[in-house]
Amino acid sequence: MKKSYSRLLKILGLIAIPPALYLGSRKLTIEMNEYCLNKSSKIENTTHLNYLMENEKKVQDINGKTIKILYTSNPEERFNCFPALEKNTYYLTLDSVLQNNSSGVIIHEMNHIAKGDCDKRYPKFINNNFIEPRTAFYTFKRIWKSNH
Repeated sequence: MKKSYSRLLKILGLIAIPPALYLGSRKLTIEMNEYCLNKSSKIENTTHLNYLMENEKKVQDINGKTIKILYTSNPEERFNCFPALEKNTYYLTLDSVLQNNSSGVIIHEMNHIAKGDCDKRYPKFINNNFIEPRTAFYTFKRIWKSNH
């Protein structure tokens, strides 16, 4: 009886590892994104936004692609990127209140464009556990370096 109980606990422990890793990875990604949103410079006006976007195109080597801005007041739709119908054109959605956006958002979303993420529709599991953490870490590293 004791041996089978011990075996059961080991099995339950192994079953608990993937959800714990998932939750830990998701929490870390959220924390990095929040750090980047709060510690990066706020976008002051459209001139500042255009400067940030042109600079990111150079830094991330995004050549020959047009990036258009859409503004939204819906929190579910902001801070996103997706391809437009025209070839090599992408939309980046920002908060409709320009000052609620930061350079971290621009770095993050343009990294998705640079890596080709916006051209693909990943399953939620892949996006949450591999794509978002990679991009969040890239953005975090850039913001951290600029603040230290």
